[in-house]
Order: sequence, then C-alpha cells, then structure tokens
Amino acid sequence: MSSFGLIPGRRIGPLGATLISTALFVLLVAGPAVGATAPRLSDGGVTPGSGHAGDAFRFSITVEFRSHDRLDGTAVKLVVDGLDHPITSASPVDGGWRYTISLTLPAGSHAWQFVVTQHGASSTWPSDAPATLVVSPTPTPTPTPKPTPRPTVAPT
Repeated sequence: MSSFGLIPGRRIGPLGATLISTALFVLLVAGPAVGATAPRLSDGGVTPGSGHAGDAFRFSITVEFRSHDRLDGTAVKLVVDGLDHPITSASPVDGGWRYTISLTLPAGSHAWQFVVTQHGASSTWPSDAPATLVVSPTPTPTPTPKPTPRPTVAPT
C-alpha cells in the first residue's frame, strides 16, 4: 500500500488521498462559495433603443450587491453576440451601483445580456433570454440637386 505526505512526518494512505482530491475538486469546481447570494439586477437597458451602424449605444444596469464588499470577487460584463465586454466603472445610485458601457455596433440584429458574478454566484439581465438590438445600415446621404441653369438674356 502506497502513501504520501502532505505534512512532514505525517503519511496518509490511498483512501485519504482520494478523499482529499475529491474535496479539492468539489471546492474548485462545484460552484459558488457557501452562503454566496447572487447580486440583484434592475433597470437594465440600452439607449438609443435603435440606431444606425456607427452610432454609439449606451448599455446600463443597476447592481445591488448582497455582499458588503462590492468589488471582492465581482465581475460585471455585457455579452453581445457571444462576446464579453467587461464593465469596470460604476457610479453609486439609490439601490446599488450603476454600470455603463458604450459600444458602436455594425448593422444587424444583436443579442445582448448583462452577466454579474460575485463569489461564484451569478445573475443575468434580462434573466430569461438575451434582448435584441437591431442596428440599421448607415443611411446613404441624399445628394443635393444641382440648381437648374437659368438662361442668360443677351443684351439688345
């Protein structure tokens, strides 16, 4: 029977090693910390609600953290079309912190959703499915018509 030592002078057998390995795996993979509560999200949205390619779209969300330290173990991001856009700046507001990010998007239909994680517990907004933002192609400017030439009157 083989054994190994975690602490000098102490040896544990294969069963103990299996239990320790399993416990470490559960701590690392199983999920949020014991007692972790997901942040509460509200007032999420984008302005303007529609626009053209190249326009700046401002996405914002209010986050109420359940932990006293809002930055400890916290990640706030906007996911647009499967791509993460981390949001690192926030302003205090009644009921939490207001996170905002501005993006320019190409023409097309874009799925977006906020994901906020604290201590391994996550919340999404909208919670049921990503929202959709439709961005139109940049309009072609209407050409300015040339003025109609006026005939000049010949002197008599």
